[in-house]
Amino acid sequence: MARHSFPAIRHAALAVVLATILAPAVVAPAAAAPPPTVSSTTAECAEEAMSTAGVSADGQGEDPNDVSRERVESVEALLAGAAQQAILRLLSRLGDLDHLRVTVPVHVHVITRDDGSGAPSQDRLDAQLEVLNSAFAGQASAASSATVFRFAVHSIDYTANSDWYDWFLFGDTDDAEAKTALHRGGPGELDLYITGLQDALGYATFPFDNAGPLDGVVISAETLPGGGQDLYNLGDRLVHEVGHWLGLFHTFENGCESPGDGVPDTPYQHDGDNIVSCSEFEDTCPAPGLDPVHNFMSYGDDHCIDRFTPGQSVRMLLAWFAFRGASSHLGPLLPMGTLGW
Repeated sequence: MARHSFPAIRHAALAVVLATILAPAVVAPAAAAPPPTVSSTTAECAEEAMSTAGVSADGQGEDPNDVSRERVESVEALLAGAAQQAILRLLSRLGDLDHLRVTVPVHVHVITRDDGSGAPSQDRLDAQLEVLNSAFAGQASAASSATVFRFAVHSIDYTANSDWYDWFLFGDTDDAEAKTALHRGGPGELDLYITGLQDALGYATFPFDNAGPLDGVVISAETLPGGGQDLYNLGDRLVHEVGHWLGLFHTFENGCESPGDGVPDTPYQHDGDNIVSCSEFEDTCPAPGLDPVHNFMSYGDDHCIDRFTPGQSVRMLLAWFAFRGASSHLGPLLPMGTLGW
């Protein structure tokens, strides 16, 4: 499918995002918020769907990538400060935005059982990278905005460890143990852990977490293309988690209340049973716009989600310059292919 970059729309979105971030009303950075939780749903079908979508299977509705209103406001303040110089350079070089390319090195860590079973095939790994790059190139649908990001595998390793294969996010030490042992690179390199993740489909660290060796994305091997996770086996779970890794919140963050997800062109979306809906007629908040049910950062299944907005594209770029890009990336923006590593 042809690439749709929507340069004029993206430039307008950039101006809106910058105005929002630089507004005088932005609050000072708040203290780090405690690990957030999401309330459980009451409808059994929605509870089951949300559990499948990555919410904890025990029904408590926990998702490490769900954040509080205070956390969103704190991040807005961080962006306003840390990205100031990059923002000024972006404003002076808007014409080059569509020629900018950031290629992110990926370190793939495949965790198997002790006997080596549980590893996805090379074909499935290749297909997953293709899905990821297609999504960030704006090729998943005609309605998607392209981003500047592409991903290239720089290393891959296999670790036979049944304990880590049966990876639990909650109530276990798998995350710290495995990442401390396997992590490679700095904040501008993506460490991807593929496991038999037991209590979620995936999760990620945010760029502003300063996570050090714990930085990265963890996904269930069954969510890769051709996997066994019903409704979530086309590879879009990784797209969702990398969106978090690049600074995006859920589209339903803070429900119908300001500041929502901090992106001006994603309509407000109630944080309830509706977040797993794929109905294009959902309109759960009084603010203008229908629910962004097809957005990669909502909770729809892989057949449903297929787009980023121009504002999300710009936000990820700003977060990159503020928190993940090497210091050399804060220099003048360069044409495609010159932002090397």
